[in-house]
Amino acid sequence: LLKKLAKRSISGIITTNYDTLLETLFPNFDTYIGQEELLFSNITGIGEIYKIHGCVTSPESLIVSSNDYANFKKRNAYLAAKLLTIFVEHPVIFLGYSISDPNILELLFSLKDCLAAHNIEKLKDRLIFVEWRAEQNEPIMIDGTLSLSDGKILPIKHIKINSFIPLFDVLANLKQRLPIKILRRFKDAVYEF
Repeated sequence: LLKKLAKRSISGIITTNYDTLLETLFPNFDTYIGQEELLFSNITGIGEIYKIHGCVTSPESLIVSSNDYANFKKRNAYLAAKLLTIFVEHPVIFLGYSISDPNILELLFSLKDCLAAHNIEKLKDRLIFVEWRAEQNEPIMIDGTLSLSDGKILPIKHIKINSFIPLFDVLANLKQRLPIKILRRFKDAVYEF
């Protein structure tokens, strides 16, 4: 299963996991831990792992306690803005998150507030929630909605599966025009210029 994930056609990963599994699977990706590493880095948006709740390699970065979460929410305005930008500019597959996760809903609520009503529908093909269900015989993808706390509706794609293998097969078979390393070099060169 992990070998299939590593053969992916994805340009970046946002994770709340503390371990270093993703860095092992994607050795050519640059890793950023928390907001501090993002602030003055040359972010290209290609081949990057964002570890938003910290990493075991940097114990002081870990977000674990309710106090940590409160400080995270208060201090991470840039990180929230970066995530909102990613949500608008790229398709995002939410894997392992519940559609009712309060942190995700808060970010999506902020995103909805940034967009005019006629642009909200464009998110439907960019916000993809994958839900694992043991009773799901065949993978399905449907148009769905998220109900936000203000009563507004946000369109999403909703995938229901009982195995992640079909999803990883699809991602592995998507073709990239250029390898991640080359794209990063191009973007770095443009940034430096």
